[in-house]
Amino acid sequence: MHGEEAAWQASGFEPEEERRARAKLLVIHQTVQALWNASAPIRTTELTCVNGTELFLGLVRRILRECEHFVLLGRRWDFRWRREAATAPLGGLVTTLLRLKGVPMTTEELADLLTPYRQQPTDELVGKIASFLRTRLGQTSFITSDGRFGLMEWLPKVEGLEVAEAKEAEFWQREAFADWLITQTPEEVDALRAAVGLLDAAAMPLTYREVLFALWAKGKGQRELIPLLEGLLQLSSLRRLTMGYCITEAGWARALQLLAEQSQALQASAQQRVRHLDLDRLLQSPPSPKEPSVHLSQEDADELAAWLKEQPVPVPLERLVEQVLEVLPLDPDFVPTLRAVAHLLRSDERFAELGSHCWWLAEKRPEGVEELPPVLVPPPPPPLPASLEGQFDLVLPKDAIDEDLRQFVEDPTYEEVGEEEDAVVPTALKPTRRLDIPVLYPHLTVGTLKVRRIDRPFFPEKPALQFLLATDESGGEVPLWVNLSLGLCFGLKDWYERQGVTVGGLVRLERARSGQVSLRWTHRQDRWLSIPLARLDELRQFAAHETVRQAPLIVLLQSLMAQHPKGVHFLRLWSELNVLRRTTKRMLASLLCAYPMFTRVPNQWGFWTMDYSKIGEGVREEKRQWLTAQGEASAF
Repeated sequence: MHGEEAAWQASGFEPEEERRARAKLLVIHQTVQALWNASAPIRTTELTCVNGTELFLGLVRRILRECEHFVLLGRRWDFRWRREAATAPLGGLVTTLLRLKGVPMTTEELADLLTPYRQQPTDELVGKIASFLRTRLGQTSFITSDGRFGLMEWLPKVEGLEVAEAKEAEFWQREAFADWLITQTPEEVDALRAAVGLLDAAAMPLTYREVLFALWAKGKGQRELIPLLEGLLQLSSLRRLTMGYCITEAGWARALQLLAEQSQALQASAQQRVRHLDLDRLLQSPPSPKEPSVHLSQEDADELAAWLKEQPVPVPLERLVEQVLEVLPLDPDFVPTLRAVAHLLRSDERFAELGSHCWWLAEKRPEGVEELPPVLVPPPPPPLPASLEGQFDLVLPKDAIDEDLRQFVEDPTYEEVGEEEDAVVPTALKPTRRLDIPVLYPHLTVGTLKVRRIDRPFFPEKPALQFLLATDESGGEVPLWVNLSLGLCFGLKDWYERQGVTVGGLVRLERARSGQVSLRWTHRQDRWLSIPLARLDELRQFAAHETVRQAPLIVLLQSLMAQHPKGVHFLRLWSELNVLRRTTKRMLASLLCAYPMFTRVPNQWGFWTMDYSKIGEGVREEKRQWLTAQGEASAF
């Protein structure tokens, strides 16, 4: 770089700005090549990937709009010459084709391109093209040693001129650029090697004319231009671009890098505008009288449906407008187009809104996200024995549960599926941008996360089924489905396994100001729900026995309590029971306070243990009265 800096300081020309300006030629060249191979016009979205680098659609569209050779038909690009070929003068068409091809061509090749549009026999066109080119040799065209025709504009007009005179004629008011080109050209006997050296040093596309001028000037006017151009065109180390440009691989890489930087800058500007858009307010408020009107057709609706059908996940409204209608945040009609598309989608039953203005086809909603997984549903308690004698499973009314246990039953932090009515939720919930939710064992097995009622302010109120494309710590995207009616978030099974989330682990959802949701495994545990891995393995092995699967819950409870001789916290006991069988806190609390064999650990709030002296006793009398009342009410 030091040599280059010295060169541009000596010449007064700063090449980086020119490199940035010429980087767009990569997009133009790719579009030209794509259109040669296409039988129909092409969408901008099909042209945004250049050598594996994805460019912002807005940059690609801007470049193509500024190029005179392309025309936009609706939302598709075509060659302008194709639209004008039937009536345009033949000479202008031939010149345009040679310019776009960027290499000498035979009259037959030119005729093959024009025949579909000129309604003339190919052999007749060949004759007319040959006549045009031969009568203009030395003015418009030249002929190569193998009989192909090129454009004189590819050759510098230097015949009979000194280097200084030629420089002034060829680079009027850009003489510093000419000096820089000459300084970048190596002192080589082999002109073609010197050309490659120049293009590598320039690190940008150069026209044949510029390369030939630099070689001619470096050779002190001793170069034959047409043979030199023929040799240049045969070099395997050069890429021949459209419009008479060429570039080396190193130059291509540098141009692509600059193009990517421009793309990122323009996209950041567009995203900044989207971030400042309040879509809720915008879509609910009436348009300004000065706002341009946008009318969408059934064809537009069908195109939106076809595009959404190919998408693996729901798509934000603004991206739908960008990718299908190709209206970008920086366009003056972006906001009215958002309104029009939102109205169209809501009026067409094929489409479904899935929260945060994300849309998809209604038919693509995944199975299983609109019903409770059976493993999460607590089984109903068995019917009470008529005599109420002995030990049996039971569920007491909340009023009959001891106060300290009722606090756990009503705690909204531990609300679970099938227990929503028991939890007491504050009437005024504040909006929040962050949730930390503990994971009970059944959720780990099916890849769900409980959305408690205290979590609702984190999500939009509507619709009931919402899609979130969350990002995790690795930057990977995790598609999530939130069903507010069920109080569940689906789609976490693989993520749980990758992250190593354990029972009682705290999973965090956090919403940035931009609206993007992040998903994190905090590597922290709920103090009471956490089960060490070794203990979890024991419980799984225990649960695999048929006798355990068939046993009443009271028997399982006795077995677990016996494994905690020093006592166990109510919530840890509940967590362990849910490894064996889905159990509600209310049922566990009912059993603990109904049977005398279960007793509180002194001076340890929330801890329970077994009193083996009372292991054979039945339901406490005061609790039996509640059960009797329940049975009578049920019979009545």
